[in-house]
Amino acid sequence: MLWLCRHIYDLISKSEEVKELISTLVKVKKIEILAPDMVVRELENSPFKGHPDWFPSDKITDSTFILDHSRLDFARLGSGDIYEKHKGESNKISDAIIADTAVSDADIFASNDKRCRNRLGNMSSSCTVYDFNDFIKFLKSLN
Repeated sequence: MLWLCRHIYDLISKSEEVKELISTLVKVKKIEILAPDMVVRELENSPFKGHPDWFPSDKITDSTFILDHSRLDFARLGSGDIYEKHKGESNKISDAIIADTAVSDADIFASNDKRCRNRLGNMSSSCTVYDFNDFIKFLKSLN
């Protein structure tokens, strides 16, 4: 299972070939795209005005509930360990929720946010982190 952060959708939007590749891989069950609530919310506030329908994806709840940031019924009560480590001294609460959910629910996380990738990559061996280019190479290796 994998998921894409909001900025990856920006890059996917520019390529019909990539959209088709992901769609095909989902349909033949080689990958499953997860869309946690925090990413869905970011996409609602993006130029897409919601989660794009380019390929099938499964909406899931966030893995940790953070008061004043999480929506009721869209987050679970989790330990928040990765959330706390990822957030550190920053105020990047959304990024920390996304990182926590990636470790909890995904095998692969694609993001072009270097800070997020580096932090998550250093914290978890259970979730492989790719930038967009490496993510596309991974997808092509499955085709």
